[in-house]
Amino acid sequence: MSVSSTSSPRAAASGPLAWFLERVLAGSGAWRFPLLAVAIVAASIAGGPWPGAADAVLRLGIAYLLVVCLRLLDDLVDRASDRVHHPERSLARAASTGPHVAALCLGLATALVTLHGLAPARAAGLVALLIALGSWYVIPRQRPWIHALVLLAKYPALAALIGTEGAHTLPRVAAMALLYVALVLHERATDPELR
Repeated sequence: MSVSSTSSPRAAASGPLAWFLERVLAGSGAWRFPLLAVAIVAASIAGGPWPGAADAVLRLGIAYLLVVCLRLLDDLVDRASDRVHHPERSLARAASTGPHVAALCLGLATALVTLHGLAPARAAGLVALLIALGSWYVIPRQRPWIHALVLLAKYPALAALIGTEGAHTLPRVAAMALLYVALVLHERATDPELR
């Protein structure tokens, strides 16, 4: 007797696609990632001239791509912990992380090339941010709250990297600080480890 199963595209997917469907498009990720990208772009243009619709969409695309890439980087770093605390996650169950690392590299390379097109110094700034994150990830997590505070600073840093030229400093810094405070409050409210 043959049993037909109705499987969802998410259940049939594997590798980076399964991760993307599970962690980015499903649940709260479906609204949190676009909202975070919009907040980053809003902070990036604060105090500056309106970049125009096409430029704003380009910056939004870069912000979204980087938010997704940094989520994947976080999940790759947390893979051992997720095997214990979130064994249902596709990346925690994956036999190999090679395809995920390749997807991460492709996404970051796309962002670097695009940022370099805006201004070469921005691409260098992204490389510096990635080096800083990589260095921070290898430090043992003695205090989860401090670890989270440092990691959340990457989002205002992204706003600085994709920001428009000719902005007044005070409004941009204020918008980036507001973004950071909102992220800290959200993390505190939603992460049981930080309560």
